[in-house]
Amino acid sequence: MVIVAAGVAARLLFLLLAPRLEPHADESTYLYLASCWNHFGVYSDWVRFLWPPGYPFFLSLFLRTGGAAGVLAAKGAQVLLSGVVGVSIHHLGLRFFDRRAARLALWIWAFHFPLIGFTHTLWPETLFLALFLPALALVAGRAERSGGAPDRRLLAGGLLLGAALLVKEVAIPLVLSILFWLFLRGGRGRRGEGARAALLVGLAVVVTVLPWTIRNRSVYGRWQPVGATLGMNCYVGLNGSYRNLDYPAEMTADMVRANRWIAGPFVGDAPPRWKRSGAMNVIDRSREDTASGLRFARAHPGYVLRSRVKRIADYLSPTSFFARHHALRLYDRFLGRDGPRRGLVLLAFLASAGTIAFSIPGLFHALRRRDGWILALLPAALFLSAGLLAGASRFRVPVVPVLILLAARTLAGGEERLGAKAKAGAAALLAALLFLWTLNGSELLVLLRRVW
Repeated sequence: MVIVAAGVAARLLFLLLAPRLEPHADESTYLYLASCWNHFGVYSDWVRFLWPPGYPFFLSLFLRTGGAAGVLAAKGAQVLLSGVVGVSIHHLGLRFFDRRAARLALWIWAFHFPLIGFTHTLWPETLFLALFLPALALVAGRAERSGGAPDRRLLAGGLLLGAALLVKEVAIPLVLSILFWLFLRGGRGRRGEGARAALLVGLAVVVTVLPWTIRNRSVYGRWQPVGATLGMNCYVGLNGSYRNLDYPAEMTADMVRANRWIAGPFVGDAPPRWKRSGAMNVIDRSREDTASGLRFARAHPGYVLRSRVKRIADYLSPTSFFARHHALRLYDRFLGRDGPRRGLVLLAFLASAGTIAFSIPGLFHALRRRDGWILALLPAALFLSAGLLAGASRFRVPVVPVLILLAARTLAGGEERLGAKAKAGAAALLAALLFLWTLNGSELLVLLRRVW
C-alpha cells in the first residue's frame, strides 16, 4: 500500500540522516547482552534484572556481521518490520471500524514521530509491535469469522503472542486480556467455542515461552516465565524518591525547580527510600525488591496514592524518547540545525497529544461494538499494570497503535453518534487528561526550552 510505503520511507529517511546515532542508556545494555551472546555463547543478566531474550537475540544476529555495519543492519531491519506494524494497523481498522478510519489510522502511524524514533534507535518496541499487532489481527480476524473457533490463524496468533512476550515482559497483561476477550467472545450459547479459542491461543503462547522458562530454571534454580524486571520497576515506581525516566538525568534539578509548586503536593515530603536487594541470584533480587515495594506501599499508603497522580501524569504526558534524544543533543551531528530540530520535536509532541486526546471518544465508540471492547481493554490493562507503577511514556508504546486506531475513529466521524452518557464520560476523561497535562506543563516547558 502507498501509505505503508510512505511510512517506511519516512523511517528510512531518519535512519539515513542519523545512521550512527550514539546509543543511550538501555540501548548500550542491549548491545552488551547481544555481544555476550555472540562471543561467549550464553545470555547474561544485568545483575539488577533479567531482560527477556528476544531483542538481544535479534541484535546478536546482526552484530555477527561486525561492528557498526551490524548495528546499521539491525536498524534497517527494524525499518522494514515497521511496515508490518502499518499493515496490521490498517487490518485492525477495517476489522473493528471502517475503511475511512483504517486509512486515517494508517496516515497517523506513517508520520507518528515518537514511533518513528524507535525504528532507528536500539529499543525493542518496533520488534515487539511487529509481533504483537499481527497476532492481534490474526486472532481478531478469526474471531470475526466464526465466533472464535480454533484454527490455524489462532495458532499462528498464539505463537506470535508468545514471541512478543519474549521481547517485552510487559506484554503479559496484554496477552491475558486477549485470552479473556476470546473466552467471552463466544457469547451465550457459544461459550464453548470461546473457551476453545482461548485455550488454543494460550497453549501456543505457553509452547513458545516454555523453553525459556525451563532455561531460567536450569540457570537460576527458579521458575521464571520470561524475565525478572518487576523488582526494578518497583524500585523506580514504589519508593521514596521520584524520577521521570522521560527526562535526561542532568535536567532533573531544573525540572524540580520549575514544577515544585505543582508537583510538590504529589511527590514532595517523601518517606525514606528503601534499598535494593543484595541477592546474588537475579530472580531472587527481583522478587525481594518487589516485596520491598509492596511493604513500602502498605507502610505509606498516603504517599503512594498521591504519587500515583504524578505517575499517571507522566504516563500520559505528550513527551517521548524521540524528544528526549533531541534534548540530549544526540541528533546534533545529523539534525543539529535549530529549525528542523524544533519542528520535529513540536510535531512529536502534537502526535502524542493528539493520539491520546482523540482516542478518548474513540474508546466509547469501540465500547458500543459487540467485540470492540478489546480496544478499550488493552490500554486499560497496560495502564493498570505499567502506567500506575513506573509512569513513563515508553510504557504506553505497546498500545500506541491501538490509541491511533481509536483516535482515527474519532477523527473519521460518520453517521454513528455517541449518546449523552458516552459524551459526558468522554468529556470527563478529557477534563482529567487536561488536568494531568497541566501538572507536567512546567516540566515540558523546560524540556522544550532545552531543545529550542
